[in-house]
Amino acid sequence: MSKINRYKFHHLRSQLERNKPPKGEEGLAMLLALLTGLTLLAGTTGLLIRQLMARKIGAAQSYQQMAEAAALNGFNRILNTLNSNDPENYKGYLFTINNGESTSTNNWIRINTTDEAMLEELCTDITALPNHPSNQEAVWPTGLVAKDNNETKVSLPFIEDQSRTQRNDGKGSIQTFYRLRQYKPPAKDIQGGYEGRKGAARFQVEGFTKRVGSEDNYLARALLSRSLFVRSVVSKPEDWGVMGANNYDLGTTTINGPGLILLNVSNKNEILKDDGSCRNDLATSVLNNSSNALRDRIWPVMNRGLPATELFANTKNSKEGKEIFDEDSQRKDTPRVWSFDDSSKTNDFDCGEDQIVCTRAINSTKMSAPKGIDIDSKVIDKETSPTLKEYRSKVLYSNSIAIRACYRWTCIDGKPRIRDGWKFGQNPGNIDYGNQWTFWIPEETEKDRKKWTVRIKKQDICANTDEACHLYIEHINLENTTVLIENDQRPVVLHLGSPDETKLSNRIDLSEKSLLCGVNRQGTKCNEAPEKLILVSKNSLKASKQCNSNDLKNDEKYVLSIAGKSLPAAFVLLKGGTFTLSNDAEMRGVVWADNFCSQSKKFSLTTKNQNSLKGSVIEAGDELWNLVDGEEYTGYGRTITRGVRGTGLDIFQRW
Repeated sequence: MSKINRYKFHHLRSQLERNKPPKGEEGLAMLLALLTGLTLLAGTTGLLIRQLMARKIGAAQSYQQMAEAAALNGFNRILNTLNSNDPENYKGYLFTINNGESTSTNNWIRINTTDEAMLEELCTDITALPNHPSNQEAVWPTGLVAKDNNETKVSLPFIEDQSRTQRNDGKGSIQTFYRLRQYKPPAKDIQGGYEGRKGAARFQVEGFTKRVGSEDNYLARALLSRSLFVRSVVSKPEDWGVMGANNYDLGTTTINGPGLILLNVSNKNEILKDDGSCRNDLATSVLNNSSNALRDRIWPVMNRGLPATELFANTKNSKEGKEIFDEDSQRKDTPRVWSFDDSSKTNDFDCGEDQIVCTRAINSTKMSAPKGIDIDSKVIDKETSPTLKEYRSKVLYSNSIAIRACYRWTCIDGKPRIRDGWKFGQNPGNIDYGNQWTFWIPEETEKDRKKWTVRIKKQDICANTDEACHLYIEHINLENTTVLIENDQRPVVLHLGSPDETKLSNRIDLSEKSLLCGVNRQGTKCNEAPEKLILVSKNSLKASKQCNSNDLKNDEKYVLSIAGKSLPAAFVLLKGGTFTLSNDAEMRGVVWADNFCSQSKKFSLTTKNQNSLKGSVIEAGDELWNLVDGEEYTGYGRTITRGVRGTGLDIFQRW
């Protein structure tokens, strides 16, 4: 604007201020020019205001984005610490413990005290939490400071050096901070087997944007809620529980190869000292072990059940959704039940002369010898065993050579004349012998004593499938018999315990002179592949909860008794059952049972694979059955817990 126009503009403005508007065309033109200038001035002011507001909103949005990034990066820092691969700084066990930001809910800091012992694996090596970079009294990663009955929270800076900055807006240095608000572990398994060790967990991490030196004034805050999949696995053979039981009588048991002895306990005070450390006398006090050789192998766990029998339902590469049981050849879709006995002393076992293998349909009580089974026998040297002593019963009122007499449910043993004082015997089957005295009389017969060999070929059982073959076993009592089961092309699973009521023992008793093992096709030598011969028991609520020798020798059900090398290789899983020894024994594989009863006999368990190139029996078992990576299973032993992946969307909350 020229000096003349500026003069006219100011002159016009002064006239308007004195209420003396200009006259004529020139005055009108000047008035229009003034109004136009005012309009331009107002437009410029509005634009400036909008620009200032946009800058302020942009700064707030930037602070909020910094807070969200702080929450996300803080989560990653916490996760990285918990997932550390350094054994000395391992803290994965914290994934199984709920944690909050208050004194009453901050369980991570109290985990190593006896009263607050929350870990299922009681002897886990617990390491200290990291130091808080801002305050020595603050608890990582919640920032909780509990002092003098007051609680405060100190956030964790991403840059510990306050002289450095992430941003400077002219008013001071701006940095970001974070702290853990809450962690919720996976839901507990209602069966108690793998509580909090597998499933979806949830983190809540708070991110902050603040000026350095201002703890209370936030430029922005964001709360990140993120789900994470937590999983505990037994990572190596040395950590596997190759023996597991609720009740132990170890005797002089030894383990040759990698693996632990899992001790299931229901009272943590039996294991932990007042300072939370583990007792060092477990081997002698709890396991009834006569030496300290296994002390370093004991791994106590709280209320962890034995592995589920479903673990051996199908192999890793199976296409079937359920177990395939051997069927009766005459009745389609009807499983059959197997029994073996060469003693000639077992009541209710009879399917023909010199028949030591019997089967029946699951819905029938009639037993018969299975067709097609290869059974060979040879007479044992008559010079060492010329006769076979048997017993027959005779209903009499007295008999001078009787060794036993029974009336109704009562039996007595001893001298033949009742008035001379017989002693009461046992009636294991609780048999009602009727209203007359039944005298048992010994007989010396010339019947040959035989040694049997039974071979069960692949086509003899589960003939129409190549999947794992399951057999119901209601009775095995062998003294001089070898049973060979072809299992090189597919594994065989023996289920001890008939699915229906039975009068037979529901036991497996193997003497030193008997043998039960898997063989290769057309082979005669045991292949010693324990992962291919599985023995499991029907769950029993009536099973003995202690190692009572009288019960184990007589009528206790779901018992596996071995001696010598009668069971050279197997995976044994007796839920509600008992593993015991009638003499010194050795076996390759694993033993999981409700009771392990040595009965003062020596037991040697080998956990190395026969083929040294394959390592341990656990590795071979995992390759076949998917023991570690199965959908419902993560291993049985000392676990390593990791947060492995997210299972949901991130949720940010602002305030």
